[in-house]
Amino acid sequence: MSEKLVTLVTYTYNTETYLLVAKLEAEGIKSFIKNEHTLSTQQFLSNAVGGLDVQVFEKDLAHAKIVLKKMEEETKTVVPEELKTGFEKVLVYCPECESTNVYKKKGFVLFGGREHVCADCKYSWKQ
Repeated sequence: MSEKLVTLVTYTYNTETYLLVAKLEAEGIKSFIKNEHTLSTQQFLSNAVGGLDVQVFEKDLAHAKIVLKKMEEETKTVVPEELKTGFEKVLVYCPECESTNVYKKKGFVLFGGREHVCADCKYSWKQ
């Protein structure tokens, strides 16, 4: 008799998906990724096919939810109060600590570059 698979979470991109699968595997939970092969070559179709479903056996669901919640807490980004207004999150590495928790100043800049601030080490620079 086969065990029933249930969807734990659905992601749009494979980076989040593979991170969770690795964490589940480390906890001894077998998982499967629905739509993995389609979206590994045609990622722009993610919304059309419903994303990447991380599925686990029904008997492992409670344990998998704990692993997912712990992972979400570990990767949660805290935005400092001084960066909540006037700044926006960007996909840039901090040149000082290599963090990706970087914000740039909003608005129009003609010369001199836009101010960037790392929320982790507080380093600031113009780019």
